[in-house]
Amino acid sequence: MPRTPYPYTTRLAVSGRSVWVASIANGYISGAVSRIDARTQRATTMLWLPHQPVWDLCAGGGLVWALYGQGNNTRLARFGPAAHPNFTALHARASWCGADKSGVWITTADGRLLHVDPKTDAITNIAKIRGAFTIEAGGGSVWVGAGAGVARFDERSRRVQTFATGSTVEALAIGANRIWVLTTNRRGRSTLLRLDPATGHVQARQRLAGSPTDIHESDAHVWVGGLDAGRTPTLWAVEPNTLNVRRVLSLG
Repeated sequence: MPRTPYPYTTRLAVSGRSVWVASIANGYISGAVSRIDARTQRATTMLWLPHQPVWDLCAGGGLVWALYGQGNNTRLARFGPAAHPNFTALHARASWCGADKSGVWITTADGRLLHVDPKTDAITNIAKIRGAFTIEAGGGSVWVGAGAGVARFDERSRRVQTFATGSTVEALAIGANRIWVLTTNRRGRSTLLRLDPATGHVQARQRLAGSPTDIHESDAHVWVGGLDAGRTPTLWAVEPNTLNVRRVLSLG
């Protein structure tokens, strides 16, 4: 099994034939970014930060991006064909990132949506989205989880639209002509929503057991990871059309 410098994996990203892993030490006191070759399963440490955590990792347009640092000194690392990463100071408390061919999109703790151009490293304030949190980019749109709703930024029209989800958004993912959203209500109950990417309207919903925290669509399934009702790390598979759920793997 490939090993990373720190024991706790926080984020994964896939670019080309590599899986990128953000790992941290307990307490977010240290962090690293590793690249794992999908063919050889060899892990290479691309960024090692003994005194700073890595918060998020995203990939798009042939590049991989990592958010790291503390407080308002969060920085951005860009990994491309070159042997060494490129670094950009954000001068903001960054939260999450999502990337596409136009560059990387970043949410901040004060509710801003930022864009960083990969050619010039120029940072642009795009919009103010109250409660901006998790983020995904693709298909010409940027989707942002924001409290009990999601916001969509259209890259062509530069318009922001918001859509209510009814409960707090925990995670989201862009799929094949659909948007997936995980929400949690005040009682801690989780629900999976399927949204129409054109209108943002909820097409279907499914109550999920336990406490899922991450979601991804691949290979004709929606993959959901988190803790089951017994607090055991678990992976579920969801059929996209019926939303039928089956347990795939217990990781405990």
